[in-house]
Amino acid sequence: MRLFMTGGRAALLVCAVLNAGCGHTEPASFVPPPPDGTFNATSPVRLTYNPAMDVAASFSDDGKFIVYTYSVAGRRDRDRCLGIIPSGGGTRLFERCETRLAYNDSSDTFTSAALAADGRLLYLRATSRIATQVPSGTGLYLAPAPDAPGQLLLTLPVAVGGQTATWLADIRWSGPSGFTALAQQITVVPTCPGCGARDTVFVPLFVARGTINAGAATLQAIAGTEGAISYALSSDGTQMLLARGGTTLELLPASGGTATTVATIPIGTPTDRITGLGCARDLCIVSTMFGRVPPAAPGLSYALYSGAFTGGPLTQRAQSDAAIWTRPRLSPSSTDILVQAELGAARDLYLFRGLL
Repeated sequence: MRLFMTGGRAALLVCAVLNAGCGHTEPASFVPPPPDGTFNATSPVRLTYNPAMDVAASFSDDGKFIVYTYSVAGRRDRDRCLGIIPSGGGTRLFERCETRLAYNDSSDTFTSAALAADGRLLYLRATSRIATQVPSGTGLYLAPAPDAPGQLLLTLPVAVGGQTATWLADIRWSGPSGFTALAQQITVVPTCPGCGARDTVFVPLFVARGTINAGAATLQAIAGTEGAISYALSSDGTQMLLARGGTTLELLPASGGTATTVATIPIGTPTDRITGLGCARDLCIVSTMFGRVPPAAPGLSYALYSGAFTGGPLTQRAQSDAAIWTRPRLSPSSTDILVQAELGAARDLYLFRGLL
């Protein structure tokens, strides 16, 4: 397994910030060039330049770094690695990849990472045979620092709340030994009738509360969160905001209970829906897709809205008729907005400044 810092003096800086020892360095397999363009409200800065995919990104708890999953173009095993970059963009500072020869015949994925302010890294690791779409082994791991080996906390599948969870997404720290995550099931479905092509689908189950104790993790389903595709916690940790893939946001106690609709996106066509949610300091960013109506050309557009955590009117902040914006994340320490943008086959990370 490759665990190393990259980027020379920047690597030494991130080691000091994350309290991680850096006795081993190697050159990065891919170094993104500096961001192009200037920050403004309608043109986000592109943070990553991967010919493959950069996905599943989130800010560290202190807002200083971005941790994300990236794939390496041209690899037969289609491995996906974890990377860490400064929150404003720049050279990748850290990578966690599986490079041992014994794993060359498998696809290894590191994803769903949560980086605490003290450097602890919680992440999911999955292994599958090359060209298969369902993992043969999946586990939740904890590393005391980004460059330290991870300890297996939980093996998936796992029975939770009367259902079987085979995947965890959007993992987030909720305390020194607590975390939350979206519990999901992986399934494979045909992409078209009779064509033979198949795609991997993550079926939402619920939001789970996790507890780490004595080197192991346990999960508990949070009542009232069934079918959630995205969630966020209030700044004091007592409330939870949910999106279930429709047109509304719902609020409920973080411990579980009855959800109440507190916000609704404008509805113009049957295709309108919320695709993601990110909050910090009780301010939220919502990503949406919607069908264009005449006199606009037919098709789909994508927009970002902002609103209060507790609900009320949503204000549109940006719109795209080409790039698909998803997984919005609001920085814990600024008003920067991180999004995943899909344009054709490319999936990269972009940063908005000046929207709020």
